[in-house]
Amino acid sequence: MIKFYGCYEQLQNQLALTGIGGVWRDFGNQKQYVANTGAILNWWQSTKTLYFQGGPPAAKQELEAAFFAVTSKKEGRPCKI
Repeated sequence: MIKFYGCYEQLQNQLALTGIGGVWRDFGNQKQYVANTGAILNWWQSTKTLYFQGGPPAAKQELEAAFFAVTSKKEGRPCKI
């Protein structure tokens, strides 16, 4: 399980740093980023859980790798448990 302990705005900023275009959807507690490649990042504000899914497997892996590449340089990086 992957956790991101920052706030929604920080998550949006981290995704912007990946350079992978897409759109955000706000479902209340659940925030979702749908990349132009078809990959999806889901984040639940209450549990801080991050989940990557959707699109071709390569697109999902690209989004996940790009996200960790930019967040590993930050203090509030996500952690896998």
